[in-house]
Amino acid sequence: PLLLEKYEKVLLQQEERIEEYDTEYTDSAGEPISLNLTIEPLTDAQSEKSIGAVGILEDITSEKRQRTMISRFLSKDIAERFFEGDWESLMKGTKKDVTLLFCDIRNFTSIAEKMEPGDLVELLNEYFTYMVDEIFACGGTLDKYVGDAIVAIFGAPVTDPNNALHAVEAALSMKRALRTFNSTRSKNGLFEIKFGIGISTGKVLCGTIGSEKRLEYTSIGDDVNLASRLEGANKVYGTELLISEFTYELVKDQVRCRELDRVKLKGKENPVTVYELVGKSNDVFGESFERGIAQYAQGHSEIRKREFGLAAEHFLSALKLLPEDKACQLWIGRCEQFLKEPPGEDWDGSFEFTEK
Repeated sequence: PLLLEKYEKVLLQQEERIEEYDTEYTDSAGEPISLNLTIEPLTDAQSEKSIGAVGILEDITSEKRQRTMISRFLSKDIAERFFEGDWESLMKGTKKDVTLLFCDIRNFTSIAEKMEPGDLVELLNEYFTYMVDEIFACGGTLDKYVGDAIVAIFGAPVTDPNNALHAVEAALSMKRALRTFNSTRSKNGLFEIKFGIGISTGKVLCGTIGSEKRLEYTSIGDDVNLASRLEGANKVYGTELLISEFTYELVKDQVRCRELDRVKLKGKENPVTVYELVGKSNDVFGESFERGIAQYAQGHSEIRKREFGLAAEHFLSALKLLPEDKACQLWIGRCEQFLKEPPGEDWDGSFEFTEK
């Protein structure tokens, strides 16, 4: 009826022409649709009398749905670049070299049990705002929220040749943002939040997945799982930011990292070297930290030579300079075990993780 009324206005010359963009209507099944609409009068060329009206209706429901979805997971600048290109083809499934970032709140279950639902939602919304702002600032794409976890992609749907660097920059910015977030909470007498981040780089399938009414841009592949496993591995080492060897090789000249371990993560066939992301290459740290990191690195060097006694001495020295460092404690325990039961000659220096 609403469309007919508009046709009548043009036919009766109450309106010379009707032109609308992105207007909501309802189809015959009662489903909402979005239309671009133009209704023009038809005039006889000789008599100049009205002989009717013609309407041009463009259904933009699908496009609008896609654009609404895209605006949720892309920053404004990236979204503008995205729409300037062939965005429809970019949304289709394709293999891309990207960097995945997983971020998860520590001990969230116990936190949730102690909070009222409304307070918990408010906490998450404020926390997510801090974190996603940093992801967007570094050119990342919000893949999804999984409870208290954030999954982000760098390098898709808009290609970014420096996606690994931008991902680690985002992680460092998120760490700083968390300090600001916690500082505000402390001033208000509230408990602080801790998190863990895992990052890995590789070729994964990216594209829109879901039903016609509910689509999400996401990524699927082995490196997605690896980034997730690394996020969880932070609990083992007492760290916050872990990256895989694949990301490390792309950013090692721009950031400082500490080699932590060579592990066979659950679901992975081949061992992966894991690094702690410490900071940018030009960040200045205290003397104790620098000496502690140097002793720790020397311990790793002795491990590779199978000099477990010397390695233990270096890790002990590192622990004195880095009190309560969980990675040092872990390696001291391993060295003590190796001195009692040396690994076989075929040992490749890796350890197997049985937990996710």
